[in-house]
Amino acid sequence: MESVNTENNHISAPLWRRFCALGYDLFLLGALSMCYGAAVIGVSIMVVGVPADNNYQPLVNGGLFQVGWLACLCGFYAFFWLRGGQTAGMRAWEIRLIAQQPYPVTVHAVIIRLLVGIPSFVLLGFGYVWRFFDKNQQCLHDKLSHTHVIIERRPKRKKK
Repeated sequence: MESVNTENNHISAPLWRRFCALGYDLFLLGALSMCYGAAVIGVSIMVVGVPADNNYQPLVNGGLFQVGWLACLCGFYAFFWLRGGQTAGMRAWEIRLIAQQPYPVTVHAVIIRLLVGIPSFVLLGFGYVWRFFDKNQQCLHDKLSHTHVIIERRPKRKKK
């Protein structure tokens, strides 16, 4: 179900497109996670040395590692949303994050999206269900961050 946001005549992106884009992004997030883990273990080896028993579990199960990993994943979204409003998955599914006002998405809006969006997803999609009751078809994290995920149709290429 696609609806038109009457404030700025954009078509709101349906949930299925959002989740398909997230599926694409999960591949990139997996690769980013592996790079982060390798970098942390590499730095740890340079600073502390190789553990005698080759056991890296205490390092990767530590709270500092987990917080850094979450910050890395959030940084991925923040970078792309602030740079152009699209991650690779969003680009593939022709959706874009925009601010409700005529200026670019702000750091403040991205932080709110992340702080509300992650629990919204983890808590059985509560924040996404919000979309079905909102007149502008916004999820809870869209509403609170004053952003909107829209369909952005690319112009068709002419055949040669």
